[in-house]
This record gives sequence, structure tokens and C-alpha cells, in this order.
Amino acid sequence: MKLRFPYNLLIIALEVAVCAATMLITYPIFIWLCHYIPAGMWNVMGEGFWGNVLYGAVQMLGFCLWLAVYGGLRMLALSLFQQDRPKHIPNIQKTPIVRKPPVLPVQTVSAAVSGKHIRTKQAPRSRPTHKYFAGFLLGDGTILWLSVSPEQYPRLSKGGRGQLTFQGKTCLSFLKDGEGICPGKTQA
Repeated sequence: MKLRFPYNLLIIALEVAVCAATMLITYPIFIWLCHYIPAGMWNVMGEGFWGNVLYGAVQMLGFCLWLAVYGGLRMLALSLFQQDRPKHIPNIQKTPIVRKPPVLPVQTVSAAVSGKHIRTKQAPRSRPTHKYFAGFLLGDGTILWLSVSPEQYPRLSKGGRGQLTFQGKTCLSFLKDGEGICPGKTQA
């Protein structure tokens, strides 16, 4: 099982870091802005209705400043560290992932031809297509049906024994017993 990085924990850590960075940025700016409020106004803040209004306005200004910086930093951080995910786009066909089939080993076994047949298909207004198959009786008693080439098909006869070389469901060659090429001699 492939372990995946817990991106949810990364997002939570990012939120905490962005919030802390926002506080470090906005607090000095807020203190700097407060120096521009006349000293007489600070004395009024604690007294009466208008003092409460002014105090609330300064707090709202500080909160808006914090919110703006937080939103900007959050968008920046998430765009940099968020997992790349394809966005859903409606009305566009998703292309399937094409995986190559595993390469099957080439096997050579002793076998006998147990039968053969031709499968013919014909679509409307087209030529018929033929597929050639042969059954091979293996040493353990199982019959293996393989596709053979049109050139191999007429050379196979029921009951013929020999060395079968195949890969997957395709017959690569069938060399009858007694047939073969001797090393150093040319074939006539």
C-alpha cells in the first residue's frame, strides 16, 4: 500500500502559519496608525458614547486590515503548497489512463495438435475477416487454444506432435518432431 502525505495536516499547519504571519505584519502597522490619532482623542475614548464609537471604529479598522492581509497571505500560501488536482471542467471527456499490458514470457513446451478452426466475421458492406485458431494438447493434459497466423494454419495437422513456442494466447511457432535445422548445414 502506498502511503500518501497527509495534505490536510499541511493545510492546517499552513493556516496557523498564515495567521501568525498576519499578526506579525498587521500589529506593527496598527500601532503605527495609532500614532496619527491626536492625543486628545485617546483621552476621550474611555469616556461616553463618542469615545466608545471611536474606540469601535479603530478596532474595526484594525480588524479589516488584519482580514485583508490574512486573505492575501492565505491565497498565496494555498496556491503554492496545495496538492495539484485537476479541476473539474464540465462537458469535457476524461481521457482514460492507458496502461501497457505486462509483457508475457515466451514459452516452449512439448505439445500435440488437438484441433483447429477458423472464425469468420463479416460486417455489413465489408469483406469478411478470418481468425485462425489451433488447439494444442500439453503434457499435463490441458488443451491450450492459441491464435495462429494464416501461414501456420495449413501446416498444422490434427495429431501432429512437436515443440510449441507461444507467448500469451499467440502461437509463435510449432516445430514438428523430426523437423529441424542442423547447425552448419543449409536447408534446401
